[in-house]
Amino acid sequence: QPIMVCPTKQKNKYLLVFGERRLKCAQALGWKEIDATLVEMTEEQIKEAQLVENLQRRDVHPMEEATAFFKLSEKYDSKEIALRVGKSEAFVVQRIKLNQLVEELQELFLANAFKLKDAIALATLDPKEQKEFIKEKVDEDWRSENDYEIDGIWWFVDRKHQELDEAPFDLTDANLYPEAGACTKCPFNTANTPLLFEEPKHQCTKGSCFQIKLER
Repeated sequence: QPIMVCPTKQKNKYLLVFGERRLKCAQALGWKEIDATLVEMTEEQIKEAQLVENLQRRDVHPMEEATAFFKLSEKYDSKEIALRVGKSEAFVVQRIKLNQLVEELQELFLANAFKLKDAIALATLDPKEQKEFIKEKVDEDWRSENDYEIDGIWWFVDRKHQELDEAPFDLTDANLYPEAGACTKCPFNTANTPLLFEEPKHQCTKGSCFQIKLER
């Protein structure tokens, strides 16, 4: 495939948009010429094109995808991003959710200490609960261990998620806790985020809010 270049203000000088590895390979083979597609692009468009091209790598980690999709989400909604990268909207939404992992959990995920579905589940917890998980389940010296893995993730997550069908308060009541509103319209209600879960349950993923409503 041709590399992509953009003209610069200097005559016969071009900016490489993507295709760096192809170009280096051609240079190593001693080729004098290489096919290229010439495009007129702004600096912002170049960065966006490079971001999308990088996502086409076969070895890209879901956490890397999460960072890239988050940058794209500043400009596009999940449906538009999905169209641009050739993925399903659920794929994009799940990756964006991973950005809500606290820093150490992101590091653990990049080290393959747990699987994607576990990472998404942990990302539904608030930062305080994620740090509680780290304290309870993660070894302090995990970085020195080879092939470190964490067990019991879903047991912990399910313990923190609250079953809304069993709640003793009215889920449609927006006045019980005005700052949060009604559970039926809340983004922390798993039933309202079907793209995140293969089998969405009627659960609250924000335990602190559930507890306040319970007390009231």
